[in-house]
Amino acid sequence: MPPYFIENSALRLACYPEYGGKLFSLTERSTGTEFLLPPAAAYLSNSAGSVFEDSDRGGFDECLPSVAACSASPHHLAVPDHGELWRTSWEIQNASAVELSMSATCPCSELQLARKATLDGSAIDFHYQLTNLGRETRNWLWSAHPLLFVEPGDQILLPDDIDEARVECSLSGEWKGDLLAQRPKRHFADGQERHVLPAEFPLSLTFG
Repeated sequence: MPPYFIENSALRLACYPEYGGKLFSLTERSTGTEFLLPPAAAYLSNSAGSVFEDSDRGGFDECLPSVAACSASPHHLAVPDHGELWRTSWEIQNASAVELSMSATCPCSELQLARKATLDGSAIDFHYQLTNLGRETRNWLWSAHPLLFVEPGDQILLPDDIDEARVECSLSGEWKGDLLAQRPKRHFADGQERHVLPAEFPLSLTFG
């Protein structure tokens, strides 16, 4: 199945339904800036035995029913690293110039994830729906898994209701789960602890 593209005047989004519904490119049209990490290896046809280390390791995947390899209930179901969906072919349910709706079902856990991506000016709106197609209750954990193309000086700006940010690891080993940033707080006369910075001073993580 060939790649599928949606675009508006600001953004262009590219997807490979066959390769786990991967969003492999997101570009700003006026500058050509690419926001997603390019593949580190060739795109390969995935199968039930594929391992994430052998994948392209780029772009934007969906992790379900877990991010890490684990044993899930019921029946101690073996969940592979990064879940099942990255190695499952997705189906396009609906598509237009600025919207792409797709879905895929985890072969083992029988969880179906539907994702609708809509371009809205310079933003992307994602809407997800999770359905258990099996007869048994399933434990699950979902994570959007975008790998961003970053350069020194780039920042991630977090909204005012985020108190702190932690990073699990980094490829360089520089970040090892240490607290990177914490919004200052102050105790007030009413006994409450509040952030002292208003929303126009967002918490930011800077790539050096």
